[in-house]
Amino acid sequence: MNISSFIIGILAAIVALVFFQSGFQFVQQGNKATAMVISEIKVNGSDGDDYHATFAFTGADQQTYYLKEITGNIGRWREGDKVTVIYNPDQPTNAKLLTLMGVYPGAILFSMAAVIFLTIALLTFIGKTWLLK
Repeated sequence: MNISSFIIGILAAIVALVFFQSGFQFVQQGNKATAMVISEIKVNGSDGDDYHATFAFTGADQQTYYLKEITGNIGRWREGDKVTVIYNPDQPTNAKLLTLMGVYPGAILFSMAAVIFLTIALLTFIGKTWLLK
């Protein structure tokens, strides 16, 4: 077995669980609100174009708050579109889009790394155990 791949995979899985727990707590303790897209601009970068969207939502205190997100290399939003956000009721400026990548980006990325490294370790183990005898 490729022990280094196995160890990296296990560590990545543990980090993914920590990120998942953090995101889950944020969702459980947060307030949901409907936000409206007020702008999405295209930003030219050295590695291609990105789109930056700004969302406005009203908190429980009836104040308007803004959330700015990099939405990727494809424009997904139009002005006036409505989306659900979740925010910390004690700090409404700490808000996230209520999507998998909005709430759990670290958990998703580290889970993918864990799967890759654990698959490498498993295939190495299978190859050394049964195929190279």
